[in-house]
Amino acid sequence: MKYLESTLTLILTMMLWNPDVAHASEQKLMEMPDINQLDAGANGRMDCGPAAAANYVYWLSNNDYPELVKKGADSRSKILLELEQLMQADSSGTGVANFSRGLSAFFNSKGYAIRSLNCLGWRRGANQIPPDMNALKKTLDQGGGVFLNFGWYRRGTGDQYNRTGGHWVTLAGFAIDEQIPGGSNGFVVYDPSPRSGSRPKREIFRLTELTSGTLITNKNNVTLPAKHYLHYTKLQNTWKIPASADVAILDAAVCVVPEKF
Repeated sequence: MKYLESTLTLILTMMLWNPDVAHASEQKLMEMPDINQLDAGANGRMDCGPAAAANYVYWLSNNDYPELVKKGADSRSKILLELEQLMQADSSGTGVANFSRGLSAFFNSKGYAIRSLNCLGWRRGANQIPPDMNALKKTLDQGGGVFLNFGWYRRGTGDQYNRTGGHWVTLAGFAIDEQIPGGSNGFVVYDPSPRSGSRPKREIFRLTELTSGTLITNKNNVTLPAKHYLHYTKLQNTWKIPASADVAILDAAVCVVPEKF
């Protein structure tokens, strides 16, 4: 695809559910509409959560789940509004707990059940364990959806990271960066933010694991260890993050696998 970085190939990695055993093979990236969060309902700029979820909903509707989006009857604005309301998205955005409950309720309202729904990370409603790349890959291998909740952080003194906000994106797969010896998994995402541009495209970037530091998660100075959380720095210059942040940290990930019928 012309929007992909030239140094990355569309060779996707599939992982066996054993963290010590992995193999690479060709796999098709998930083709999604790349919905802009400004197209969502009343909250506009804060509707990245519903927009990220809608990307996967549209992909599933074209892959054996036709009732999720009824052609000719369900407009994009209708789907976004339903997700916004079920997720209780407001002017402050969408938390992990509300995102998960709302997504499950959306599937149920369309007559589909959820086989598994796992929330990884430190956010409320998650399991308080850093998101694990193997779990993300396993979900995609099962045809599931993965939604990444990044925190925007400013690097402080004493190896501290101060959170200034957050953002949802939709994971579409992984690519291998051939410039790194042994290869490296690049995250391939659809970003609903206007920063990503007005035309549909995929973003590709690498995440590396933090080995130390402290996350200051809100204005009340709640802290937790940064170790093992995956992060991206503005210096990589491959994915645009807000000017108010210099580091994006993967605070949480929601992994959902719908029931097969």
